[in-house]
Amino acid sequence: MEEVRKDLDSFVRHESAPGGVTVEQYIALCNQLGQTPDPSKLPKTINHFPPIVQTAMRIYHKLPDLYTSLGMEGSIYSGKDYASFLSTCSIYYIHDDYDRMIVMHVCEHLEKGRLDKERAALAKAKVRKK
Repeated sequence: MEEVRKDLDSFVRHESAPGGVTVEQYIALCNQLGQTPDPSKLPKTINHFPPIVQTAMRIYHKLPDLYTSLGMEGSIYSGKDYASFLSTCSIYYIHDDYDRMIVMHVCEHLEKGRLDKERAALAKAKVRKK
């Protein structure tokens, strides 16, 4: 599971990075440089993950976002609303308790990464205001 977490982190960082390199671009770049593509350096795609993790990522993105008001300064993302988690799992045919536990762990891991990113952006914005 630890390797999946590392791969998830890499996937999320790459997916959210502006100008991230796709697998096709990486291979084309290696060909231009006359290098053999290194499989360990290939950008991760959703197909890299086991089916249960792919489904968990889809479920995570289907769950509604929650925001906390900051008054006149706008609002900040405060996490996912898990009230519809079980029904969303059922839609994706996740009925087994063990599978739901895996899906929940993946969702929590993705959410932690997003919350960390949001907090960093908020701190950066506060520094700019000063």
